[in-house]
Amino acid sequence: MIGLDISPGQTGGRISVAKPLAAFFAPSRGQRVAIAQGPNAGFAIWTEIAPNHAACLRIDNDDPTTRLSWRETLIAELRNVYPVGDWTLTGAWSQLQTSGSGLADSYTGNRAVSTASPSAAARVAVDRTEPYDVWVHFTGRTSGGYVKVEVDDAQALVNEIDDPAGLGFKAFPSYSATDLKRRQSIKVASGLTGAHTVRLTSGGAAVPGGTAILLEAISITATLTDPRILPPIWQSGMTYVMGDEVSFGGLYYAARANGVSGTAGPSHASGIASDGALDWRADNRPK
Repeated sequence: MIGLDISPGQTGGRISVAKPLAAFFAPSRGQRVAIAQGPNAGFAIWTEIAPNHAACLRIDNDDPTTRLSWRETLIAELRNVYPVGDWTLTGAWSQLQTSGSGLADSYTGNRAVSTASPSAAARVAVDRTEPYDVWVHFTGRTSGGYVKVEVDDAQALVNEIDDPAGLGFKAFPSYSATDLKRRQSIKVASGLTGAHTVRLTSGGAAVPGGTAILLEAISITATLTDPRILPPIWQSGMTYVMGDEVSFGGLYYAARANGVSGTAGPSHASGIASDGALDWRADNRPK
């Protein structure tokens, strides 16, 4: 990804006539822009339009004999993602991953963990110099219970959720009327700075619902310059663990098993295919 600054053009010492995108820019103050590879020989241009938000304009070029054309414009809230592979798990957790494209609404697993044990805990260290918010990405279940959230082993900094059912601690319900509706997210803390440890545990049964919780990721606020808004680039001859995320050719992939990658990166836009040695599933990141 290439980063650069741009600002509005000027003519004769005056700001040029306002264009439709002028509201995104301030005179003499550039906005961060990133240019990234996209699928099918295209590329994407990201430009920040507000604090921690960016517009993504995708350009495709399926046919090299035709000129580039705008495909779509997306607005995204930028987040640094900490997937399950970055967590420290203690107690009884089930490691989950299923087959499927990873692009559908049903749960197909990037890599997820599930537990109903009150003694099981998942921890991850998050860090950012600028103020940031924290989200938990989870999968709703008809048997879903409460997820207890702590920051630095206490709940004083957990200021975006409360005690929904008189549990005696702050938590959120993971019950879903549609079982396995994937990648829901909830903000659990805001205004943090510096390093903190987020701890997630089972907070007990929900009614309706049950005791099981299914977790996929934790994320924090980001900008285009932050290091964790994209997975690492796929590399050949690299040892990967099932569920590891990579990016390649403008797409995201999750490893389908433990193993060593092949010599040519994945290129499929959906489903599961091999890089010559290891199977990868085209996937979407938690969002």
